[in-house]
Amino acid sequence: MNKKSKNMHFDLEFTPQIEPFIIVILALTFFAPIFVMPFILDNIFNLPKTILIMIGAFIMISIYSGRFVLGKPVRYPKTTIPVWLTLIVCLNFISFFYTQNYYYTKVAALMNICALAIFYFTSLYVDAKKSIWILSAIALSGIIVSLVAVLQFADSPMLFQWLKTGAKTTGTIGNSNYLGAYLLFPLFSMIGLVFLLKGKRRLAPAGLLILVFVALLFARAKASWLGLFIALPVFLLFVKNIYGFSLFNYIKLYPKQTCVYIIITISLMSVFWIVR
Repeated sequence: MNKKSKNMHFDLEFTPQIEPFIIVILALTFFAPIFVMPFILDNIFNLPKTILIMIGAFIMISIYSGRFVLGKPVRYPKTTIPVWLTLIVCLNFISFFYTQNYYYTKVAALMNICALAIFYFTSLYVDAKKSIWILSAIALSGIIVSLVAVLQFADSPMLFQWLKTGAKTTGTIGNSNYLGAYLLFPLFSMIGLVFLLKGKRRLAPAGLLILVFVALLFARAKASWLGLFIALPVFLLFVKNIYGFSLFNYIKLYPKQTCVYIIITISLMSVFWIVR
């Protein structure tokens, strides 16, 4: 294992044929954004999304604890906690104090703890091969939500016939801000697939990425736009460190392709920004 992957080294000896952690992750990937519709839920702090996340985290913790108590092999990180993960934990701990509303503070903190637990087990049980399936599932879920969001923006709701013309675009999330925050995940999943897939297979996520980006614009969630603007350079920096990719060398080797990509990207962003 090279130096760049030391921080992500885990004990991978225990590999059952059907891993329940992966099943739970895939289930949560589809249940939360697709099967929970706004006419059932319009607030992320209410049921049943909170229950779904709590159930998913509880199942994972129960399976892991059960294996540990029964003396069966479990995976565990062999390195210290990365600094960036420590920062995430600290930021979530602050959720205990971010509002004077006691109820929402407790619920938000509980959700954050569950999300961190799911993140922890994902980092343990999702390896390079399984990551393709997880990223593909997230991308597919995002495509479905984005399609619903775009049609809703065009006043052609597939699921929400009760919405009035001109209503805010909510997709299947129940709130435009939550929709914008959610779409960041399939957006980065598709970008990740573009790097991971080889040959012509990467054209599919590259093309469908436009649909998710359009839905993100139509959501009119400015905080999510800012999040994308800040997170994208960090994401590309991680990719550069992992693959040793040099942007300047690529531009030197493929100047015409780079110009075409830039022109197409700016044109699409301009058109959709005007339409928005």
